[in-house]
Amino acid sequence: MAEKDGIRRSTKNKEEMRTLLKDLSKTLWPIPIQEDVLRGFIRQGFTREQVVLSWGRPDHVNTTRTLVGIHEQWVYGEPPFPKSYVYFENGMVKSWEFIRNSGK
Repeated sequence: MAEKDGIRRSTKNKEEMRTLLKDLSKTLWPIPIQEDVLRGFIRQGFTREQVVLSWGRPDHVNTTRTLVGIHEQWVYGEPPFPKSYVYFENGMVKSWEFIRNSGK
């Protein structure tokens, strides 16, 4: 699931793909970003909207406001995500964590 410069959610059913294609047709995003979203990738610099289209809505959002901006932690915990965190700074993806179950 993990890639060098991004992280991927690999599963989308036909209905999700149909809706995604419709939503992407309304954007003016560059083709490489649209391709990443279609393939279920997120990358540094993605917006909230791009992450939602690529991975869906998070299960939970933690927001912290500081003097330098707004920091968000999006939590994904339902399959196919064992436990994933996406970190935003001022509305853009800064990093992510993907935690696998250790089997314990």
